[in-house]
Amino acid sequence: MMKRRRKVLMLLAIFATTITYTAGLNPPGAFWPKTQDGHRAGDPAMQERHRGRFLVFFVLNTLAFVASVGVIMLLLTNQFNEKFCNKFLYLHLQYVCIGVALVSLAGAYAAGTCRKTDSTTSVVVLYLCSLALVLGLLYHASRSRGNLDEKQDNNKNQTKAKDHSLSTARSLVLLLATLAAAVTYQAGLNPPGGFWPDDRDGHKGGDPILLAKHATRYRVFFYCNSTALAASLVVIFMVQRNCLSKRTTYDKLRLHALQAVMILDLIALIGAYAAGCCRDTSTSIYVIALAGGVLVYVVFHLVFFTMHRDDLHEKKEIVERDRKLLLMLAILATTLTYQAGLTPPGGFWLEDDNELGHRAGDPVLLSNYPRRYTAFFYLNATGFMASVALTVLLVNPNLYRAAIRSHALCVCMVAGLFGLMGAYAAGSSRHLRTSIYMIALIGLVFTFITLLLIFLSHPDLIGKWIRRNPCGCDKSKPPNGTEKQAAANPPIATVGTDEAAVRSLEAGDGTTGKEASLSRSIEAGGGTSSSSGNHVEPHTERRYLVLLGVLAASVTYQAGLVPPGGFWPDNRDGHAAGNPILHDSNDRRYHIFFCCNSISFAASIAVIALLMLELVKRKDDRERTFLIRAAHYMMLLDLVGLLGAYAAGSSREWETSGYIVALVAAVPLYIGVHIFMYWMCRPAPGTSG
Repeated sequence: MMKRRRKVLMLLAIFATTITYTAGLNPPGAFWPKTQDGHRAGDPAMQERHRGRFLVFFVLNTLAFVASVGVIMLLLTNQFNEKFCNKFLYLHLQYVCIGVALVSLAGAYAAGTCRKTDSTTSVVVLYLCSLALVLGLLYHASRSRGNLDEKQDNNKNQTKAKDHSLSTARSLVLLLATLAAAVTYQAGLNPPGGFWPDDRDGHKGGDPILLAKHATRYRVFFYCNSTALAASLVVIFMVQRNCLSKRTTYDKLRLHALQAVMILDLIALIGAYAAGCCRDTSTSIYVIALAGGVLVYVVFHLVFFTMHRDDLHEKKEIVERDRKLLLMLAILATTLTYQAGLTPPGGFWLEDDNELGHRAGDPVLLSNYPRRYTAFFYLNATGFMASVALTVLLVNPNLYRAAIRSHALCVCMVAGLFGLMGAYAAGSSRHLRTSIYMIALIGLVFTFITLLLIFLSHPDLIGKWIRRNPCGCDKSKPPNGTEKQAAANPPIATVGTDEAAVRSLEAGDGTTGKEASLSRSIEAGGGTSSSSGNHVEPHTERRYLVLLGVLAASVTYQAGLVPPGGFWPDNRDGHAAGNPILHDSNDRRYHIFFCCNSISFAASIAVIALLMLELVKRKDDRERTFLIRAAHYMMLLDLVGLLGAYAAGSSREWETSGYIVALVAAVPLYIGVHIFMYWMCRPAPGTSG
């Protein structure tokens, strides 16, 4: 119970810290571009025109940031003092801090997203309506509590299984709510279309451009985005309340209430995305139709590919874990593509130009590179709608169990990943040659995955390759002479050796799996203790790898679409509006950043694709296939590319980049020294302690 509380609180605190930190550095209303009329370039535009509103936003955002950092500090303290964390006052202090952070977050959003009192009042009313809806659902759930308690007391094992499934569902709903709150908070403070840079033609500097040019579309976006934020915060409050309660077995109806609010959250996200990503009605309809197309495909897949199977709706642990993996991917892909669709690469025009034919608030990339923008727009929209549709399908057990076993959802997720990679290739550069390089890099990734598919389709090739030693001798032949002696004592498995081959060698000399496992643990550990305490379960490895892969893909995707240094706002002095400033000011540094970031992004997609492939091919959830090892190596390449991109893009001087590289190199050096000291100081084999 304590571990679950820490997990929930740490997740909330990390995301609250992230979004408030970003919002504090980039406040709503943007900044003055020039020093004139009593203000200085770089000062917040909202501070001058709406001083009271800006102060409310600043104070509440700072309060949320400090409270969330306080929660992290309290949780870190708990790791060192287990006795103190069980005290009533200290434990509830964490919940007070996270409650203050969430309330302050909601208040900062209401103050920063609007410029008029009636709009702020509407946001507050949305909060209250969402809270009233959930309280009504909770009241209905509490009335049915007695019946559920009577049924669950009949079977304790069944109760434990339900508790586990409810806990899993709660964590996934919390993940969706937290990420949705993060992106809707950012989208509300920095709406699509940007802000007016100055006071002209009846508008004020710092006001949303979309409100003046497309008032109805802006209001649809604003209210849908605010509804999604309100629903996300309500879900977070509900999960927090469940963690405070020790009664978890009767929460099935309460879980249905959580799922209902989650569906409302997703519908609001679809509405906000369709309204904010484009400027005409027909395109918005096309975007919504993409989600319908995904749902129709899944239905047809289930109808035509599952006609002769009767076990599709059986509940199995491996299906539930696959569902958790797919839902995590879908949620993170939804939040990533949502933000990229509302703020496309290249930024927005800040003023009307009748000669060139563009309007303020329209994407710059659409005017200068219409084909590239169209490709980016539809590929990103495909990824977003596919992810939302998958999230909706994965809520209902009657749908996702059959869809997972028939691989319909895996096909949709692969289509979403293709859309994500295509959008990155189209939006991260402005030159055809660079896009070709990016597509070639993606092609290498999928060539690698195709080769893995060939090996999986012909497992005899893998067996022959594994059984061969470095000299090229085939170990599958009957041993004779000296070979019999070698067969009697098979070698210990080394790093990279397939576990199936190790098990076959163990079985070949008559040693049972249990005895061989004990022998390996004694030889590896230098003592009699088993290595089970340090063993990482395969499903835990998959979960960590997919989380790292998706988070790395999120970071590199955003960095590729919005590179460091920003974009040129106009066509002057030989540069084009919407092109990266760093590309013109420091070409070599930009290309290093771009290549490293693209390698990291492609490696992240490869990690996700390998795990998806492993999900389809494996038969036992406890099996650790060689695909997991391949994903580990790709993750190392991913992290190296990420560090290189950070070193190139975070500074403009080579000396500073050298310091960053030296700092990064010091980390593995420290780890190496630490491991060396451990091996030097550890007790000799056979000695105690």
